[in-house]
Amino acid sequence: MLVGLPNNFGTSVPKLKRLEMSSCSNLRTLPKSVGLLTELEHLDVHSCQEMITLPNAIVGLVGLKMLNLSGCSKLEEMALELGRWIDLHELDVGSRS
Repeated sequence: MLVGLPNNFGTSVPKLKRLEMSSCSNLRTLPKSVGLLTELEHLDVHSCQEMITLPNAIVGLVGLKMLNLSGCSKLEEMALELGRWIDLHELDVGSRS
């Protein structure tokens, strides 16, 4: 049962393009180092029902094209600097209730 990623995750896989963690029912947040994944294009954490926050460091994902947060019913916080994601083509927040 996955409850989180290592704090150094972003430095461990700097060339990562796709991260899918859908339906990780016990995942509450992502490590701040995920913001170092500047080549990440696809981030899918849909149906992570215990996800309560995304670190502000995700604004560093300047190559992000798709972000799926649908089904993250407890998500309370998200970075406000979304304007840095100039390549973002798909944002799905779907049903959060």
